Amino acid sequence: MIGKKEGDLAEAEFAFKKAMLYFDQKNYRKALRELTKSKFKGISQETLYETIRNFIASGDCYIKIGFYLAAKNELLMAYHLSTLYEDKLFISEALLSLRALNNIELHRGRLGLALRWLQLHEMLCHHWRADEQTLGPHGIKFDGEVDSSLACVLVWAFKSDKAIFNNIYPIVEKLQLLLSCIFAESLLGGIEAGKKCAKELDWDDMWPKLSDMVEKSVASDFNFKVEGNICNENSIYICENFEIVGVKFTLKIQNDYFCNLLAESLGAGIQAFFVNARLENLAIVEDEVEFEFKIDTWNWEEVQTEDVVDPKCIRKIFKINQKSFNKLLLESGKEGTDWIRRQLLCLLLELCIDPVEDLKKELDWMYKEGAFQRALGMGPLFLYLENHCKKEVYDGTIWETTTS
Repeated sequence: MIGKKEGDLAEAEFAFKKAMLYFDQKNYRKALRELTKSKFKGISQETLYETIRNFIASGDCYIKIGFYLAAKNELLMAYHLSTLYEDKLFISEALLSLRALNNIELHRGRLGLALRWLQLHEMLCHHWRADEQTLGPHGIKFDGEVDSSLACVLVWAFKSDKAIFNNIYPIVEKLQLLLSCIFAESLLGGIEAGKKCAKELDWDDMWPKLSDMVEKSVASDFNFKVEGNICNENSIYICENFEIVGVKFTLKIQNDYFCNLLAESLGAGIQAFFVNARLENLAIVEDEVEFEFKIDTWNWEEVQTEDVVDPKCIRKIFKINQKSFNKLLLESGKEGTDWIRRQLLCLLLELCIDPVEDLKKELDWMYKEGAFQRALGMGPLFLYLENHCKKEVYDGTIWETTTS
């Protein structure tokens, strides 16, 4: 028994080192394949550090590829496991995971969620410092990096999309992100208002360095572009877009807690499942997929799926409510895992027109390669979102009551 355990550890360590070599060569898909091999079938306190390290590395690979939902899944699991045991905290890994989650949400244009992870990072640092814990390199405040990014976004939003500006500004004010506050006040009330704000925030000594930059930014002829989509988190619907195996995916999400969680979980499953798929061996007949996630007003006990006939793409509508979401959480998310597995298999069947035998061969290969383990290994994303990202975070009301 002990010999088998030591052999498993050695095998996992070898696969992890191989994955890191692929990562250094920027071959992130091969790195993910090796990281899947190095994951342990069961999690124990003896292998907890290696498991957390694996999730963080997998998340980093997904970020490099641009699969942010799959990355979010891995990093949320890393954060969850890092804080699982009070007597065995992995503080540096927990803080690193939160920094990476902030980065993911910034990439997705989900600024409210990004600031949630920033806030949680600062709260935990404060708590662990008071408890005389050593924070490590990831305990350094990084609000300055986020602040400078948001200041740029505020300038763009003020001139391009006032709804987004009105959504972000109260949040940066709550969190006292100094640079963003100064830029916002300058945009709203002119240079003198910005100068006054800097003085109130005890940044008047920084004003001489900032004034030229602020003055240029607020000028009417100053144009600033933001890459990617910035989400107005007060919108009725939000969209998530990504492309994989030559197929464009659009997730159209009614801006509700349960819809967000289901959409992000299925999106993460799709990205992880297909990341190493050899679908060039199959005949893909669709190049667009659109999934819509809506509130179920009929209060069914299960998630309702409706196929929509559309000659241009595969279209489905998923309807969810509190009752059906609770069912997905049963048995530590087993119901939800089975639901996502069914959706992945249905999607593969609808994308291709190959004979069943060819599809079976592809699925056998994907199983051996670890596609199912990658997509569903520790349960769906919503299991960890439910634990660490409560309902008010997604509807924005957290910022009405939270102080920095």
